[in-house]
Amino acid sequence: MKVQPEASSTTRRDFMKRVTSTAVSAAVASASARGQEVEYPSHSSQYAEKPNIVLFVADQFRWDFIHAYGLNSTTWTPNLDKIFQRGVTFTTAVTNQPICSPSRACMITGRYATETGIWKIQPPTELRRDLPTLATVLRENGYTANFIGKWHLADTGIGAVPVDQRGGFVDFWEGANSVASIF
Repeated sequence: MKVQPEASSTTRRDFMKRVTSTAVSAAVASASARGQEVEYPSHSSQYAEKPNIVLFVADQFRWDFIHAYGLNSTTWTPNLDKIFQRGVTFTTAVTNQPICSPSRACMITGRYATETGIWKIQPPTELRRDLPTLATVLRENGYTANFIGKWHLADTGIGAVPVDQRGGFVDFWEGANSVASIF
């Protein structure tokens, strides 16, 4: 008799919470393993046990372009090298969408592009507002969710992005649907 595996009761929201928790734990463990004390901001007790989480996402910028990896002697990235030495880095990543807006939507929601509302670059497309995002999960766990850069996940065309179309990144926002419009 063949036994069917039980259906998983884990939701995507649970998955995102575990990933966020794992990233925080990995950052603390990495610093501890190097014999470093983990420094936290002293200005607010709400951040006393939470290290910063910063995602750098750049189109066509490979991981080995960071000098600290020691694989590309032609690059010089002193500020990224400092972050590399103090933080956690990931050398393997996969996206199921090779173009910028859909891959960004997948990354911040944990969903396939066809589920996010952003499966192509052609406007007007908008990130589904009912989906949990990395920003909403972080905010539920006491973090602020800040965004700087191009967004391209709102249906507003070029320019400012309304708060309700920012995917939960509501604490600090320096983003727009066009890079030229934020400068």
